[in-house]
Amino acid sequence: AAFPDDESRVARLSLIDEGGARYVRMAHRACVGSHTINGVAQLHSELLKTTVLKDFYELHRRRKSIREFSDRLVEPEKIERLLEALRRSQSAANRQPWHFIVISDREGRAPLDEVFTKEGFRKAPLLIVACADPAQAWTRRADKVNFAWVDTTIAVTEMIAVATAEGLGSCWVAAIE
Repeated sequence: AAFPDDESRVARLSLIDEGGARYVRMAHRACVGSHTINGVAQLHSELLKTTVLKDFYELHRRRKSIREFSDRLVEPEKIERLLEALRRSQSAANRQPWHFIVISDREGRAPLDEVFTKEGFRKAPLLIVACADPAQAWTRRADKVNFAWVDTTIAVTEMIAVATAEGLGSCWVAAIE
């Protein structure tokens, strides 16, 4: 055994929380399923990738950062699905400490075009600007860490997955001047 004298560690690492109402710790499950430590774990991981989670893994493989865009407009129904992903995104204490600004017209984006460091970003037909709002975020009491950036990052990541599923290219841009 890896931790023969540390029962509390074993309990913390368990996939099933045995303290009170029993439930599966899904984050633990995700960690176990994502590693291929031995043949059994590898076989299980491959089975999940090719059966239950096949669509997720195929979508994940298609996702990449796009830095050159066509000038084809994004259909309104696709924009609405991107925004729905943002609205439904998880956040600490469901505070949703963010604002998103959607810019699709050339005039409205002129100030942003000036700060992009890559020419290809200036051609993107749609910009969704994510703004974290620390005043609205949950703050962990123990260390006073504010989760605005974490929550906003989660929302944008979920939106990028939806963009990929919609056949849209996307790129997280922080390189601005």
